[in-house]
Amino acid sequence: MKNQFFDLLKSLCEVFGPTGCEGRVADLIEKSLDGIPCKKDAVGNLIVHLEGKGKKILVTAPMDEAGYMITDIDDKGYVRFEKTGNADTGCFAGKRLTLGNEETTISAVGGVKVLHLAGGEAGDTPNADKVFAETGLSSEELKKQLDKGDFAALEGSLSTLPGGYLVGKALEARALCALLVEAIKELNKKDEKERNDLYFVFTVKEKAGMSSASAAAYTICPEEAYLLGFAPANDFDGVDEHLKGAKLGEGVVVALKDRRVLYFDSPLTEKALAVAKEQNIPAYGADMGACGDFSAGALHLVGAGIPCASLRLPCRNPETNRVIVKENDLENTLSLLCALI
Repeated sequence: MKNQFFDLLKSLCEVFGPTGCEGRVADLIEKSLDGIPCKKDAVGNLIVHLEGKGKKILVTAPMDEAGYMITDIDDKGYVRFEKTGNADTGCFAGKRLTLGNEETTISAVGGVKVLHLAGGEAGDTPNADKVFAETGLSSEELKKQLDKGDFAALEGSLSTLPGGYLVGKALEARALCALLVEAIKELNKKDEKERNDLYFVFTVKEKAGMSSASAAAYTICPEEAYLLGFAPANDFDGVDEHLKGAKLGEGVVVALKDRRVLYFDSPLTEKALAVAKEQNIPAYGADMGACGDFSAGALHLVGAGIPCASLRLPCRNPETNRVIVKENDLENTLSLLCALI
């Protein structure tokens, strides 16, 4: 894929944007669109409209990363948290964090009770109320910049592994945003008369199960919706074949169902699998089990109902600062999305 794409993806991996604090991510995406008009709605969605003469189609991708909300700053300056999504507290100890809000950020380090004092808790994944952050600032200094209700997220960037693997923070969401930017740029080159009436929505609060996609759908009233999401991959040795789920490098996952939506009877799901087969784009249908697509869970019931299909990017370690995806899966997801819309 293009160097420009990787530059954007690197920037998206580095930016601070936990659930409820996605403004910096939206600003970065808007800047990367090179003057293509976009707007924010009342709930924080970033919306791009490419006018066309065909069907009115909605495409969504989540901007937020799994993170934490500050619940307390104690007298010693230790910061306490509650999760705002599916953040993995097992990854917390000793990691660099960013604390902040839409105006201010502060660097910190995550901590938990030391092993020799943990007793029976040693080796267990700590609950969110058992972790804390240190900034080096006193309680008084810290409270001048942060308050309860502000946010925290792990720091991270983008790197590569041999074999076409990419590793980065929040890639299960930010890679989808980068793909959507790439799709918008490509489709913007088409004449208005030759394309569908396309709405691209970068959504907020997905990780907390409060997806803003339904608010956008209520306003737009699309005829069809394609939702970009992630599919956890368990495709390593020692896992039974029927439990492996998505597989890195084997193509786009077209969700058949998840914990909130049945997709298998949707004409758009059938269309996605048929188009992939016709155009030799690696793709396969899969049951996503407990991995929900919160956008679809709310969006498909908006108004009189909206036909949906969910295209999922296979990944390992989702909702951490070391998510692994494969480059060819990114390329295939982009190809299938553009072919469908």
